[in-house]
Amino acid sequence: MMESNRRECPRVQLERNVMLSGGYMSPQFSQTRDISADGAFVELGENSLVFGTMVEMALSVQGDEGNSVYKIPARVTRVTNNGVGIKFDGLDVDAYSVILGLLYAA
Repeated sequence: MMESNRRECPRVQLERNVMLSGGYMSPQFSQTRDISADGAFVELGENSLVFGTMVEMALSVQGDEGNSVYKIPARVTRVTNNGVGIKFDGLDVDAYSVILGLLYAA
């Protein structure tokens, strides 16, 4: 059963390079189209991911001490011809802070 298009958190258009891996898909460099505090849409084109698949989104962020990579667990909640909608699942405090920082900087 597909989830409705209602969202708990507003999304912000944000193109950000990420690496997505999970399911039967090899790790793939891709780009977010939008992001919110609880999820994102990742442009993948054709992919092998299906609704409900657990994935990991790796996000690199420049900080005071160089680049840091945050590995964010998520679940696929929507599949289109252009990519997948994912809902973050179990963000730690540091990753959540980074996501909020991206939202407020956009």
